[in-house]
Amino acid sequence: MMNAIGIFTGFYGYLFPGNINLMVLQLYQSKQKKQLYFILFLIVLFESIYLYISITLLNTIEHHDKLLTYLHLVSNMLLLIMGLWMIMDDFGK
Repeated sequence: MMNAIGIFTGFYGYLFPGNINLMVLQLYQSKQKKQLYFILFLIVLFESIYLYISITLLNTIEHHDKLLTYLHLVSNMLLLIMGLWMIMDDFGK
């Protein structure tokens, strides 16, 4: 299940323009094929390393119930704080 969530989140993250996406687009438009292939290779390499580390850590965390419970609690608290911050920011304008 964690793998499916990670794949969906990773795909969703690439839909919106960002620095990497815009850089790749500019390299493609300027017809710099060697640099484009090199950058794409680096992206795939580092994303693969990041994915391996993330999945390994998630599998480790999944087996520790207390740690997983604390992480859920902390993430829910952070979401609540960010939501309240956004509401307070809207009232301030």
